[in-house]
Amino acid sequence: MKENEAIRILGDTTLCTPLGQAAFVGIEAIKKLQQYRAIGTVEECREAMKRQSGKKL
Repeated sequence: MKENEAIRILGDTTLCTPLGQAAFVGIEAIKKLQQYRAIGTVEECREAMKRQSGKKL
């Protein structure tokens, strides 16, 4: 199952139940993970900083 599919399925639950509240927390965690992946890994960030350090602004 892909992350976006999980978000869609979990989003169908209502927030007034414990399962719905847990689903909301899960959706938020998946969204944060997707943002982190879009930014890149720590190693990728370090490499980008090394490449930029030699350039004049």
